[in-house]
Amino acid sequence: MARNAIGEDYEIPEVQFGYQLDHYFDYDEVDPIIYFERNVYQYMESSQELVNSLLTRANA
Repeated sequence: MARNAIGEDYEIPEVQFGYQLDHYFDYDEVDPIIYFERNVYQYMESSQELVNSLLTRANA
C-alpha cells in the first residue's frame, strides 16, 4: 500500500496515508505496523465505497 501510493494524487486521503506509511518504513521514527493499525480504520469506509462502486461498474 505504501509503495503504491507514490506518484498518485496526493489530494486523495488514502494516498496521503500511504505516503505517511512509506515515510515510517524508511525512517525509524514510528513503527509502521503500529501506525497502520492505529490509523487505517478512518479510511476503511470511504475505501469500501470506492471498491463497491468499481465492482458495480465492472459487473454492469
